Amino acid sequence: MLSFFRIARNTFLESIREPIFFIMLYCAFFIIGNLPGLTLFVFFQQLKMVIDSSLATTMVGGMLILTLSASNTVAREMRNGTVLLLMSKPVPRYVFIGAKICGIIFTGAVFCFLCNMGTFVSVFTASDQFWFNTWTYVGFFVAIFLAAMFGLFMNFWRNSSFSEMTVKGALVALPVLAIICRIFCEKPEVSLPNVSSAMVLVFFSVAIMGTLAVIFAVKFDVVANLVLCAIMFFAGLMSNYLFDPSEPKGNIVLDFLSNFLYSVLPNWQYFWMADSVALGRIIPPIYLVYSLGYTLLYIVICSFWAMALFQVREIAKDAR
Repeated sequence: MLSFFRIARNTFLESIREPIFFIMLYCAFFIIGNLPGLTLFVFFQQLKMVIDSSLATTMVGGMLILTLSASNTVAREMRNGTVLLLMSKPVPRYVFIGAKICGIIFTGAVFCFLCNMGTFVSVFTASDQFWFNTWTYVGFFVAIFLAAMFGLFMNFWRNSSFSEMTVKGALVALPVLAIICRIFCEKPEVSLPNVSSAMVLVFFSVAIMGTLAVIFAVKFDVVANLVLCAIMFFAGLMSNYLFDPSEPKGNIVLDFLSNFLYSVLPNWQYFWMADSVALGRIIPPIYLVYSLGYTLLYIVICSFWAMALFQVREIAKDAR
């Protein structure tokens, strides 16, 4: 069990130390932070566009960063012989791959949490159709600037990872800013608990994609992994249209194949509740419970699949 936690922790730290994590995170910050200004004068659709775009940025950015992180921490370690060194110690293969999945999912949790804090601030910034709250807008960019300066200082003073220290700084600065906005700013026209529920559902989708990325990383390199994850993403988005079992195809084989693909592919539409938030429809707590069950079941099944693939994978050949 100790080996499991150590591998998961090292996977998480290695992922957030990658420069691509910092780049993707700050690109998401830049997009989310500027949405209130970009959506001015849209006649009572500003909040809807801010929430939709922020959640979409979080979902797509989280899936992309987890795909890259999985390729770096699994496929790369197979190439440079790190996995072979671990397997020479009393670390079972299933422990290794399970810890990798947990570390990748936790990386996605941090990415989604920081983007969601930025979304909260943007919701308070988009307080009117014809102007936005300048104080919260400036405060957001000051907060992420201070987080980057903290990372720069720690990198210079203690030779720590710039990306890791910046993430830790943002984990302090953005929640504090969100709390300040909640206390002192005018309450937005949307339900904040409802927005939080939509954010949790987005994280569920990111966690599923992270697990799939680890599965593909066992067999494929980064480019193939990105292509396969992109296929899973777009196929899952269109699964209701392509493989809806309520619409028979007129052929037994096609019906069976359609039902099979509809069951296997993750349906990302289950996790997209931005429209409901914008329209003021409350997301029931029971829906979150069902979605959590769906997510956990999918992750568990995919984890067994990854363990089975890794169990028969020849590692020594990759380290030569």
